[in-house]
Amino acid sequence: MEIIAMAVNYMKENHIDQWSENYPDRGRFLQDIEKNESYICQIGGCIAATAALSLRDEPNYEKIFEGRWKTSGPYGVIHRIAVDDRFKGTGVAAAFVDHIEKMCINRGIYAVRVDTHRDNRSMDRFLRKHGFDRCGIIYVEDGTQRVAYEKELEK
Repeated sequence: MEIIAMAVNYMKENHIDQWSENYPDRGRFLQDIEKNESYICQIGGCIAATAALSLRDEPNYEKIFEGRWKTSGPYGVIHRIAVDDRFKGTGVAAAFVDHIEKMCINRGIYAVRVDTHRDNRSMDRFLRKHGFDRCGIIYVEDGTQRVAYEKELEK
């Protein structure tokens, strides 16, 4: 939760209306853990990053606007990825996403999707640098707009 607080602070400082003190909350992470979808990246015994990986269809991705998904088969979804401030700029996020992609491939899933707020320029740069393509716009449960990305993985 400390890493999430860092991410919330970063978003607040950069005027990104994506996360707040109320989301994501502890309950959301407990749900991720119960579903076996919560992952951490450790370096030297410290938790450097956290993310959720869902291998189920994402209801918010059923309708995409101003574009289309690259693939139509099974896909993994990365949710709530965050890196401890002490590890930003060290390649931790890239290594973590690489590992998540390998987990998908090992399960026979060859696409990964993710979404972010349109003002989250650092996440947009990271995703595009890491091989994700912008696919369009989706809307999350509360009706807010997100930019949707997808990356095809090599078989």
